[in-house]
Parts: sequence; C-alpha cells; structure tokens
Amino acid sequence: MASELSIASELILKFFELDEGERQFLSDITENQSEIEALLSRRIGEMLKDEMEALINAMYRIDVSEIAFHEAMAHDDRADRIAQLVVERLIQKAKTRIWYRENS
Repeated sequence: MASELSIASELILKFFELDEGERQFLSDITENQSEIEALLSRRIGEMLKDEMEALINAMYRIDVSEIAFHEAMAHDDRADRIAQLVVERLIQKAKTRIWYRENS
C-alpha cells in the first residue's frame, strides 16, 4: 500500500511542472518529507518569480488555505513556507484517500 508521502509525491507531480531530474529525485526521496519540501520550495521559488498565476492556480487546486498562503507570502522564506503548506495539505489528502480505500 502506498504511504502518505508517496501519494503526496504523486500529487506534486500532478500539480507542479517538474523537469526530468526533479521528477527522478522526487521518486528517489518519496519517504523524506523535508527533502520533498526542499525540492518543492525550489520549484515554488521559480514560480514566485516567473509564474505567479500558475502558482495561485495550483494553490487553489490543492486547496491550500488562502489565509495561510497570504501569511506565508509575508515572510522572506515564503517559498519554504508555501512548500510546507502544500506538503501538509497533500498529506491530508493522502490520509483521506487511504482511509476511504481501507473503509470502503
């Protein structure tokens, strides 16, 4: 059975355009939350500079709290904070998927 972090990693691939190297790295670190957050933070940093609309769209699709997103944006380490929000939300989604799979 897939773990919460591996499901979260699959969802990251769905919501964020990662290059082939990042995709491979993500598949190699699927059980290390801090490394997943670091990889995602780098990608979010790029999006903050060049693809803000795509980032906001991803936050909406992932269902990251708008209040939490705006709070994260107010900090110098905004990419790190947003990455943490995303991973936490995707883990919540993964837990829900696992629960429904086991209880249906």
